Amino acid sequence: MVEQIFSGRFFRVGLFRCAPDASPWDELHEFRGSALAVFPATSVVIEHEDRAPVLANPNHVMFYSGGQRYRRRLHDPRGDVSVVVAPSPRVID
Repeated sequence: MVEQIFSGRFFRVGLFRCAPDASPWDELHEFRGSALAVFPATSVVIEHEDRAPVLANPNHVMFYSGGQRYRRRLHDPRGDVSVVVAPSPRVID
């Protein structure tokens, strides 16, 4: 699902793609990394656990931290396409 575009000392960049029929949409997911910034290229509804749903689109940046649980709902017929940036533990510290 994530194609790595760049990997450096301080962060990694990838392209996330999820076709409208490829993923278990509306299921609860858990982010298992330490931190992530997601820059949506298509519109997708994201609902972090215990928070109101947000229509994330190219005007937004979504942030995730380790153990954070969320649901994804289809909004754009192209599915979910995003650029993801994962800082290294050194940057997070």
